[in-house]
Amino acid sequence: MSPGWPADGSFFVSIAAYRDPDLFPTIADGLAKARHPERLRFGICWQYGSELTGSEHLSGSQFAVHYVDARLSRGVCWARAEIMKLYDGEDWYLQLDSHHRFTQDWDEKLVEQAELTGSPRPVLSTYAAGFTPDREAEAAEHVTTMEFDCFTEHGVLLPKSAIVPEPRVTPIRARFLSAHFLLRGDLVRSGLVSLA
Repeated sequence: MSPGWPADGSFFVSIAAYRDPDLFPTIADGLAKARHPERLRFGICWQYGSELTGSEHLSGSQFAVHYVDARLSRGVCWARAEIMKLYDGEDWYLQLDSHHRFTQDWDEKLVEQAELTGSPRPVLSTYAAGFTPDREAEAAEHVTTMEFDCFTEHGVLLPKSAIVPEPRVTPIRARFLSAHFLLRGDLVRSGLVSLA
């Protein structure tokens, strides 16, 4: 049973970008393919170098940008923490890397998948499908999940992408999450449901 997310829910899209020329195409693709682009707000930690060109595209109420000279960056986890400070209570928090392409109506499809979990605090995550820069991304051929690959010599667990062998309509419970594609919603925080 669906927990009943608001039909007009807003998205905060968190993007940590370190001198990535694909930041602007990623944002443009996300806006172009969203069913409701007006409900999107981007929180960006733009760790720029001499190539700051293009930052004029990050102006307006849809963009909250933390500009940092790349030489002063303290890493991706620090950048993502800085972006969290820009969050303003949107219904959905989507964390991405700065090089992604989207499927048509991605915002609506993510909400539908989150509702299918039946959880008031859903989390969706996986390794997103790859694409070739400067080419329109093709629809992913397979649904993927994350599974154990190996431990490094330092004992760090490495997951890998795996193809789901049978067609699925609902999300799969997972043991891992990927920080480069992570969606979270919280009906409890928003006051739409109570756990009491």
